[in-house]
Parts: sequence; C-alpha cells; structure tokens
Amino acid sequence: MRRLSCETTVGSKAVQLAFDVFGPEERQILAKQVEGFVQTFMESEHGNFVLQKIMAVFTPQKASFVARELQDVIGHAARHQFGCRIFQRLMEHPESEACAALIENILKLSVLELSGHKYGCHVVAAILEHGTADQKKQVVATVNDHLDTVIENRHALSVLVNVLDLYGDHQFSKHICRTLFSEPHRIATITTSKNGKKLIAAAAASRVLDEDEKVYMRKQMVQAQECVKIMTRVSAKHEKFAKQSFQVAELSIAFAGN
Repeated sequence: MRRLSCETTVGSKAVQLAFDVFGPEERQILAKQVEGFVQTFMESEHGNFVLQKIMAVFTPQKASFVARELQDVIGHAARHQFGCRIFQRLMEHPESEACAALIENILKLSVLELSGHKYGCHVVAAILEHGTADQKKQVVATVNDHLDTVIENRHALSVLVNVLDLYGDHQFSKHICRTLFSEPHRIATITTSKNGKKLIAAAAASRVLDEDEKVYMRKQMVQAQECVKIMTRVSAKHEKFAKQSFQVAELSIAFAGN
C-alpha cells in the first residue's frame, strides 16, 4: 500500500478513493499501514495526499498519529514543500490534543525564520487562522517586533498581510500601519515587493484606520516615490510590483522611459 500511495498519481488516487468508499473497519486497516511511515508519506508528492485524505475522513483523535509522528521531524516538516500542507490540514482541528502540542512545539522554533521560509510561512499563516488566542498573539508579537526584517522578505510579508487581514480591527494593526508608512525606505521596500500590493490593500481595508490616516498613508507613498524609483533600478520586476502597489492605493507613478 505504501508503494501504491507514494510512487504514482494513479496509485495515490486509488488509495484515496478507497478511504472514501470503504467502511470504518477497512479504513482503519488501511490507516494502520501508514502508521510509522508518516514522514515517508509526507515527503512524497503523491503520498502526502493520502495523509490529507486520512485527516479528512477520520476524527482528529483517530488521525492523531500523524501529528505525533511529525513531532520528531517538526523543523524539517514545517519547511517541507508537502509537509506544510499536512500542517495546514492538522491545524484545521486545533482542538486535538496532539495537534495542540504540535503547534506549541512549532512556536518554540524561530517564528521569524519560519515566516521568511517559502513553505514555513504557510504554517505560520495557519497558526494565525486556527491557533488559540495566545498562540496567535505570539505570532503577532514576533511580526510586530521585527517589522523591518519582515518587509525585506516576501514570504514573511505574506504573513504580515495575514495579520492585517485577520486582525484589521485591532489597535496593534494601527501601530503596524503607521510604522510601515512612516519612512520612505520602508515604503519603497514594500511597494517593490511581490506581495506589496496585498499589504497595501490590507492596510487600506484596516477598520482601525480613519480616513485621515488613510490619506496620510497615500501622501507618504507619494513622498516616497523617488526612493521607490531608486529601488526599481535593481530589477524590472520591482518596477512592475511598484506600479501594482501604487495602483492599489489609487496613485500613479512614472518611471524613466515610460
């Protein structure tokens, strides 16, 4: 069953279908063949879908062996291309004791480093969405304390977007927005990033910013244009991202040669 699940798309889909159509006893027999091999399934481009199916058809308690086995490889799994998907599915059931323990151990890793990782950022985003209030506060505090580091990394910037999207009515969001748009270099870093337009949209939609503060944010962007133009000289993509960011703020920016 392990080879069938992990070696081909057809085999993986066949096993997933079996979990869908089999009764409880047959499903349990299949799941027993996965126990002890969670890492193998997680690392497989085909097998990871079988793990996700197990978490979909079983109660969190019966699928808890997945979380328990990932404890031993938590740092590797949280940064893995397919492992991050497993964490996302697990965190949809934070009431599970095994899942709660897993989240706590993830938070013992460097949340800042994980946020800046291309796969780890999805794990941090899942904690923001599904974690307990205290777990969410820990992530938010880390982001808030390291804003300049966060905006330098497009993956970490996506986590910041999640913070503003999910907590746009909290006072700390106002502090974050004011800090982000208080200095031209920060504005240039944000607007020339791939996720800059999303951050600006999230800031503009923040429910704790009044209209005067949103006008101030746009004025700061206008004043930062020269700094933005300097940063766009590094790459044509930066120019593209800057145009998109300014469009979201309903502003225009002209570059040499345009």
